[in-house]
Amino acid sequence: LDFSCKKLGNFLASFAQPTFNAFESTTDCRDSTCCAIQVEEACFDLALDKKLEATQSASVSPGDDVTYTITIYNQGDYYADSILIKDYYNGTDLVNNSGLWVGGDTLLTIADGQLTPDGLAPGGMYSLDITLTIGAMVSADSLVNYAEIASARDASQIDSRDKDSTPDATNNDPGGASNSAADNEILGDGTGAIGDGIASTDEDDHDPQVIYICPDISDIMSSDAAICTGETVASLSATTTSADGEKIAFVYFTSPQTVAADIYTNGTGLDTGTVASTTATITNIAFPANTGTTSEIYYVYAILDPVPNGLTCRPYQEIVVTVNPLPTLVAQTPVACEDASGSGKIDNVDLTALETAIGIPGTLPVGATVAWYEGTGTGGTDITAGAGSVADVTNGEVFTIEYTDGNSCANTTTVTYTINSLPSITLTVSDTTICNGGSATIVIENAENGVFYQLVDNSNNMTMGSAVEGMGADLNINLTGLVDSVVYRIEATNGVGCKVDLVDPAIINVPDCDFGDLPDANITSDNPDYLTTLEDGGPFHYIIPGLKLGALVDGDLNGQANEDAEGDDLDGSDDEDGVSFFSSLNIVPGGIVRLPISVTNSTVTNAHLEAWIDWNGNGVLDDATEKVVDIDESITGFPTYVTINVPTTIANMTPIGVRFRLGYDDNMTPSGKIESGEVEDYLIMIDCATGVCLPISNTIIRGTKD
Repeated sequence: LDFSCKKLGNFLASFAQPTFNAFESTTDCRDSTCCAIQVEEACFDLALDKKLEATQSASVSPGDDVTYTITIYNQGDYYADSILIKDYYNGTDLVNNSGLWVGGDTLLTIADGQLTPDGLAPGGMYSLDITLTIGAMVSADSLVNYAEIASARDASQIDSRDKDSTPDATNNDPGGASNSAADNEILGDGTGAIGDGIASTDEDDHDPQVIYICPDISDIMSSDAAICTGETVASLSATTTSADGEKIAFVYFTSPQTVAADIYTNGTGLDTGTVASTTATITNIAFPANTGTTSEIYYVYAILDPVPNGLTCRPYQEIVVTVNPLPTLVAQTPVACEDASGSGKIDNVDLTALETAIGIPGTLPVGATVAWYEGTGTGGTDITAGAGSVADVTNGEVFTIEYTDGNSCANTTTVTYTINSLPSITLTVSDTTICNGGSATIVIENAENGVFYQLVDNSNNMTMGSAVEGMGADLNINLTGLVDSVVYRIEATNGVGCKVDLVDPAIINVPDCDFGDLPDANITSDNPDYLTTLEDGGPFHYIIPGLKLGALVDGDLNGQANEDAEGDDLDGSDDEDGVSFFSSLNIVPGGIVRLPISVTNSTVTNAHLEAWIDWNGNGVLDDATEKVVDIDESITGFPTYVTINVPTTIANMTPIGVRFRLGYDDNMTPSGKIESGEVEDYLIMIDCATGVCLPISNTIIRGTKD
């Protein structure tokens, strides 16, 4: 017979004291019949695999405990006992702190109760755990730990040779390679090369198990948890158990993350730091610019780089970095008008009045500051303190304002002033004092092109007519029918909106005036022309309370030229009462005439009384010989009558004009303006038909008081 082991085909001579089992190969074989007999060796065959305990992660960190499950399979025909298991931990990277597995060995025996009384039965299996600790100084990314059946006996305590492996204490597993087809293989024949990873030739009592050393990242720190856009975070540091020289990557997201796999695959990279003495640091980290108006939040994660092979090794730490926007500031270009014509500047400008328009809140947040600087940039003179951002501003001057908000984010902008010139006004008034009802003309000299001039009643701010545009020449504004004293102002506004008010030169006083009423050529062609009206330059006086001829004086709008010299008498009250002419008055050529007069002066100023008589009847009162009265109150006071010398030649049977003028002025003339007092005109006729003028009752007297 060719005795052989069916399973492996080993020649039986290689086994000591083999045991054989014989059985018929057919069911109809009889003892008396020659039958075919198959002889098969009864084999001793154990196998082992090593895996992580069911709840054990494949990714661990230095200092962690890792638990393996070792399972023994009895694939042979004999009960097995005294199974010695060897674990090849090295005591440095993997440390046994349990008090078990001393030297890496453990023995499974019937005697110690690990196995059943008969031993590990054919087809049975036995599992046991070993817990090891990862060394604190492990620097490798992974550790492979092997376990092997070093020896075993059958139930008769006979050392048994495994038919498809070599039980020993040598860590040289044919075929065994972690994470290969041979890993956890229990049906290999043990003929392969060490570590070739081929399952069919794997030594099935020797098995590896890989664990991945997952460094811990215990903290992430930042020098700046909040920055302003445009700035960089000075540094980010992560504390890790990774070995020196390993890398820690820093990535960011715009929302918080909780899934490690996403953190390791989807973040935006910032930079990578190299571990040195448990710390990896990156510096000067830039984040996207924040161009909005609210803070942007970035969630930064420190992760291992490269990504570990172990799927569960994904440690990370988070820190939140806030990127605050710069304050939004709006440059201002105020346009103003100079404070005085020709100055080209404005004094004491309160710059802070512009801050709201610039974008600075009225109430500053806590920690916020505002600073003003002269010129462009913040290197100029700081004018914030002291006067409180008040400055004298010239045309084209630039100021820089720096606002630092409550987040310590600063921004600057500029304020550039345009100072426009005021329009110029030079004016004259034809007469600053005119009689009630009179006219005046305001003359704006060289009225500027493009400047609009508006007349305004200063007492009630009412505009008078429409604004008139200057054309580079004199501009006349005519005022008529003035009845009251008034203050006018001229508002001049140029094309850039600069306006100037000129008040003083446009004050027009409108007193009541007293005019004469002698006839002039405007009445009838045969009347003498005493130039009585205003248009002819006739006499008039501004009425001054307390200064008058007689008891009455009333205001006139113009000279009341009348052929009987009664125009003023008939217009209002009859105020021709300062001089008395009588019908029996003796007027003799070469003689004298006494005329009663009544003069009132209750003012504090001395007055003068002057009079003229048109002796020759030619209608002119300014002949040198026709001034008949000239009294200075300061010398003689005013008498109750005046004595008049009559020339030797006088007009006979011709109306003769008489004019008395009372005022503060000396050396008055018969015509024109006197700014005080009263004028009274009389018309008399001398009847000297016989050549001798005697007292007669039919003397014609006009405009006189009898």
